[in-house]
Amino acid sequence: MKLVENVYEAVCGEYADEADYVIQNVRIENEFEEGKPCSEAYKQVYAANRRLCERLGVDEDPDVEMIIDSMFAITRAVGEKMFEYGAVYEKEK
Repeated sequence: MKLVENVYEAVCGEYADEADYVIQNVRIENEFEEGKPCSEAYKQVYAANRRLCERLGVDEDPDVEMIIDSMFAITRAVGEKMFEYGAVYEKEK
């Protein structure tokens, strides 16, 4: 797995083992930990999803799931590209 993918997954809190949050001797913070902005925003997304599903009378709605999955795909693409540009920028300094 590429470095950028490891960092992204750590930032998103996808690892169970604390050791996985240390990448190339750098401690990567899980931005979805309780109380952090991403955690709070995700709670709002989840609550809105639940309200929509309740109004629609369903347990889950495929369109809502597609919206959420697509937004995560967008943030992943943007985050990885920013990481790559940051690496290029650092080399050019």
